[in-house]
Amino acid sequence: MARLSLVFLLTTAFGCAHLGKPADPPEPSFREQAVFDVDLTQGEAGPGQVTGGSWDGGWRAASGNAERIVFDAGKPLANGSFEVSFTMSKPPHGTKGKIQWVGLYEDASLSQAKSSGDIFYARAGEAAYKFARVKAYGRKFDKNEWENDVGMAADWVIDDKTVQTVKLQWKGGRAIFVDSKGKEHKCPKKLCGGAHPIDKLRYAVIGSDMYTNISLEGIRFTRVKLVELLP
Repeated sequence: MARLSLVFLLTTAFGCAHLGKPADPPEPSFREQAVFDVDLTQGEAGPGQVTGGSWDGGWRAASGNAERIVFDAGKPLANGSFEVSFTMSKPPHGTKGKIQWVGLYEDASLSQAKSSGDIFYARAGEAAYKFARVKAYGRKFDKNEWENDVGMAADWVIDDKTVQTVKLQWKGGRAIFVDSKGKEHKCPKKLCGGAHPIDKLRYAVIGSDMYTNISLEGIRFTRVKLVELLP
């Protein structure tokens, strides 16, 4: 009996090593609660605060200088999703440099240089950014933040007619960027989560942020939708 017990213990201790790493636990499910859903083709921004731009079948960033719409969710959201639809009339990459054309911020400063809280945005302005350079972190950027160049520059459709949609989603402390083709790009858990979860985003911005104050000239936003994801 003692010998059988020893065999059982050894099998239990070492037999599982051949089964590989245990599977990750399933992600928790969420239900959506709308914060706002604005059809910008109607010529108004709903709860958004508009700076510059023009109304032209949507809200268009025309000059490239500090034009934006800022939406305040009213409180930091632990989990959520910001969906943005747009058309484009010219290539998004030129000589102007860093353009944060859609983003989310914990801090009302809307700047990675001043904010001490969560940030999640997509950047255009240079060909090296491909479709967009996505950055996120659960604190002020310190060179350890997530940075990922997604897609290709050619993914932008610049006929000023075709509506494209991207989504910035955050849940369980992680940032997830859904590109214009519906592909998900997830921040690694070692960067998003743990000591620096992304779980307090409040301000949603289109057009430009206040870090470079350069807006994405030629883009026309047609719809914005922010939802809170509740367990």
